[in-house]
Amino acid sequence: MKEDEQKALISSDSGPIASGPNKKSIKIEIDEKLLWKTIIIVLILSASFYLYKKLPPFRFPSWGGNSQDIAVMDMDQIKKQFDSNNTAKDGSGFTPYLRKLMALYRLKGVLVLDIKQVFAVPSSVEIVMFVSPEKLSEELSDAGIDETKFESSPK
Repeated sequence: MKEDEQKALISSDSGPIASGPNKKSIKIEIDEKLLWKTIIIVLILSASFYLYKKLPPFRFPSWGGNSQDIAVMDMDQIKKQFDSNNTAKDGSGFTPYLRKLMALYRLKGVLVLDIKQVFAVPSSVEIVMFVSPEKLSEELSDAGIDETKFESSPK
C-alpha cells in the first residue's frame, strides 16, 4: 500500500508540486535610533553642501583667507603721466604726490607693490592708476586726512 499512497501523492489533481516561481521576501531590521541618526546626518550634510554652494565665500584671515588686498604700481608710468598732466608750477613735485597716493591706498587697506619686483600679476590684483592731483586731494580731504603733512619730506 505504500506504493499506492506514493503514486496517489504524485498524481494528485491538486496541481503540480512546484507551482511557479517562489516569492522571496527579505526583511531588514534596523534599529530605530540608528535610522534617525542616519537621517539627521544626511540632512546636515546636504544642508551644509547647499549652503557651501549658495552662500558667498567667507573670509577668515586666521584660516588662510585673503586678509590683505594687493595692488601693483608701475612707478615709471605714473611719473610720466604726472609729468604730462602737472602743468601747475606751484612747487609740488612727484614725491609729495606719490606720498598722497600711497596714503589713499593705505586708507583703502591695500598693499602696494612695485611692478619691478613682481614676476607675474594675476587678474585679481588691482593696478594702481594715475589719479589727478586735484581729485587725490579731494579724496584725502573727504577721508579727513590732512594732506599738508605729505608736502614736506619726512624727518
